[in-house]
Amino acid sequence: MAAVAAERPADANNAEPHPTTNTPAGVAAKLRTGTILRQEGSSDAIVHAAFCQCDASTGGANLFATVGGNKATVYDDRHFGRHLGLVMQYENVQTEYTKGGELDLCCWIPTPASATDAPLGDHRLAVTGPKDKSIQVISLVETRVVSLLENTEKRVVHMQGINAAPDVLFACLSSGELKAYDINTESCIMQCPKAGVETFGVWAPLSEDGKLEHEPVMLVAPSKGGLFVWKLAESLPFVKGQSDKSGAVGSKRKQRTDEAANTSEEPKTFSDGLPAEHMTEVEFQSTDGAQIKSQAFSVVHPLNATSFLTLDDKGRKAIVWDWLLADENPSGSAYLSRVARMRYAPINASVPRISGGTDASTRWGYSTTSDGNLLCSAFNSTAYVHDLTTGERAMTLQHPTERLGKLPNCFVSLIADDARSVICSAGPGILFRHEAWD
Repeated sequence: MAAVAAERPADANNAEPHPTTNTPAGVAAKLRTGTILRQEGSSDAIVHAAFCQCDASTGGANLFATVGGNKATVYDDRHFGRHLGLVMQYENVQTEYTKGGELDLCCWIPTPASATDAPLGDHRLAVTGPKDKSIQVISLVETRVVSLLENTEKRVVHMQGINAAPDVLFACLSSGELKAYDINTESCIMQCPKAGVETFGVWAPLSEDGKLEHEPVMLVAPSKGGLFVWKLAESLPFVKGQSDKSGAVGSKRKQRTDEAANTSEEPKTFSDGLPAEHMTEVEFQSTDGAQIKSQAFSVVHPLNATSFLTLDDKGRKAIVWDWLLADENPSGSAYLSRVARMRYAPINASVPRISGGTDASTRWGYSTTSDGNLLCSAFNSTAYVHDLTTGERAMTLQHPTERLGKLPNCFVSLIADDARSVICSAGPGILFRHEAWD
């Protein structure tokens, strides 16, 4: 790897600071280009990336992962000053279990202490690609695949793990089918073949003592339009548990054996589509409270206990919605409400569609901080940071591409939870790291 620490620029990147500099948006306003990293020997573009935003008690907020070509790479964003630390690089080669080839999607999985034998803990990264459609779960400590979730059907276009059930991974296929996997037994434990899902987002927050703060729910956006709230615990008992802190969920990984695979229970199947008896359709209101017609969403992303983010089907308009709690249940879960109100006018976020590989139905190039306050996106050679609490643009970052010659458009972007760095990709194996200069 080659890393270049840039001098503090004195160009248009020095935008006016955000008026409140002690807020995350204020920190983001101090961002300047600090490091340019080129992955040596890589001629493949980075097509997806993710910061580790799992349970804060397990650490890992300094880690981010990228996938591109047949490689998955994990970096340390915090402990190497003006440089990025290389933690792990996994090459997806053909084995007796997998076909190998391109990787185009990654997802961090919560890893409580009970899920690993490593004395200082571990972090798990799930990766998948268009050729070998199975999901491989990689241990950072062991630097190898520790679970293989077989999927011989359609391509995985979205997946998410949850703290409330750290051994469970939800996945949406390009066919619209929705699945859930048990990482320990490497088996499918829920399938909904006729769900017709475009995307989804799970909300299951934990308190400091590891207990569920609210009932776990999934926001489901069907491809035909609209949005539904699925009360998961009523139909999927495996999400009722607590985190490792109470010892109720999470068990050490079992060795992969043919006997274990043969004794796996049949998955819970919703053959007729999503379980209507456990779902509530969301009603939408404009900023002034007027009812508005629902639409098709390409992204639905829970932000915090009371709000969520959506993108339209072209990725141009980002909207923050606030749940309206019923008067008789002011302290209940906001995600069990049925009415969502637009917080402010839609943001022109210019979130690009990333079409890595052979299938155009892939993911969208954006990220948020785990508290839901900041949105980061990149298009062409520019990255944008928006303050979602106000809807204002906190920072515009121009990549110094003149140092590297003409590069392809930049689509992948990440923002750290403390807003002190923004990571963007451009060209074959090139990362731009923008840092907060105090």
